[in-house]
Amino acid sequence: MDLSNDRVFGVHALSGALNVLPETSSILRDLKVFNPVFLNTTYAEIEYQSGEMRLVASKARGSGGDPLAEKARAVRTYKIPHFPVDTQILADDVQNLRAFGTNDKLTAVADVVNDKLQDAKGNLEYTREHLQLGALLGKVIDKNGEILCDIHADFGITQQEHIWALDTASTEVGRKIDETKTAQQKLSGGFAHKGWLVLASPEFMQALVWHKSVKDVYMRYQEASALRADNTHITFSYKGIDFVQYDHQFAGSVNIAAGEAIWLPKGADQLFREYFAPGDMNATVNTRALPYYAIREKLPNDKGWKIHAQTNALPLTLRPQVVAKLKIS
Repeated sequence: MDLSNDRVFGVHALSGALNVLPETSSILRDLKVFNPVFLNTTYAEIEYQSGEMRLVASKARGSGGDPLAEKARAVRTYKIPHFPVDTQILADDVQNLRAFGTNDKLTAVADVVNDKLQDAKGNLEYTREHLQLGALLGKVIDKNGEILCDIHADFGITQQEHIWALDTASTEVGRKIDETKTAQQKLSGGFAHKGWLVLASPEFMQALVWHKSVKDVYMRYQEASALRADNTHITFSYKGIDFVQYDHQFAGSVNIAAGEAIWLPKGADQLFREYFAPGDMNATVNTRALPYYAIREKLPNDKGWKIHAQTNALPLTLRPQVVAKLKIS
């Protein structure tokens, strides 16, 4: 079976193929909220001081450390979680198979492998979206409900919260937006960003766009939509704020609650980081991490091959105060 070819289907080739496969659409990844950081360790040491979390730089053993600031720092070590997924290709899956219009069996096997890798990548991307939303909400939680990182509790942070009384006709929504923007800008610590983004539950979004003081603006925005570059995620832009309806519901507690929204800066590369660790394979020891890895292993009795794919990722919000919760009332 052609999967025996290490040059074509070895760990480097499979991992490379997995990383270049097309990504499935995802709100947070499409909006490029998190900036990737590729580590050569399986952990990230994070310090918290003066409202900011930073990655502690590693140094050679025996060398001096960074001088401590006058104010004591809180430092925590986070193990980068490991997310594997397995599938398999049986010998019968590629029996009598060739690519359409060719006599090349190797091409046909490669197509089957890519299909399996694409399915695996979709699951891993879905997992990353779940982790990233959790990081914005303050808790990175895995599928089984285990808290991998509780940003607020670990560093004694109280999440910012703003009440927008959208169920009250007399509420001046534009004024509430300005007040929130001013308050959150003060907490940004001078970090550069490209405006503000609100990820809203469907209930929050409906209350916003049909509010008495917003409805006419929303209708004009919709009428002018044909003149703008297409952005399928942005539902409404008002007073410089992009409102995106986040209506996906994950199983478990990692969700934007009904009637709530998340306020965050956009284009803030230094504030939202997704740390990647190397894979747990011989070939990846002490190497710089990739987003995804893949490797294959022969099944017993030479029945085919197991395809193993993985990601090792931990998204973090490095200035948690800039991410605020909005509530209708």
